[in-house]
Formats: sequence, C-alpha cells, structure tokens
Amino acid sequence: MKIIINDKYCITSDSAQMIVNQRSIPPKLDDKGEEIVKAVGYLSTLAQCYKFLLHRQIRESKASGFKEIMEEVGRIEKELTESIRI
Repeated sequence: MKIIINDKYCITSDSAQMIVNQRSIPPKLDDKGEEIVKAVGYLSTLAQCYKFLLHRQIRESKASGFKEIMEEVGRIEKELTESIRI
C-alpha cells in the first residue's frame, strides 16, 4: 500500500505496520528509478498515522499565533482526510 498525502509525505505499509515516510522534494530517484523516501514514523493504524502527521506538520508550521495555528490545523486536517479518507 502507498497513500500519497502531499508533496512531502506518504504512507506505506508492510505486513506488520504502517510507515509514515517523508518524500524527497523534488523526487529523487534511486538506481531503479523509484522515489527515495525516508521513514519518519512506524505506527499500527491509519488513525495513528493521521494523528502523527497532524502533529508533525503543526510542529513544522511557521504560524506565530493561535489563530494562525488553528487555520493551519484546519488546512492539514482537510488534506489528511481527503488523502486517507478515515
């Protein structure tokens, strides 16, 4: 499974877990011509991935006030919901 969240993140999985990956911008390719991604979180469920990505992107935000943070939360939640469809 591979779910593209945005230009910066995607979620993949193996038989035991969900993996939140940070994507290369612009996409870098390995020797096989595949995009290079870096695992940034190992979680059990999509719901945990959703929360992980929400919190991570909020921490990366440049918002400087409560109103800006809440607007950013709304934007991130919309993006995640559309990508994951929880």
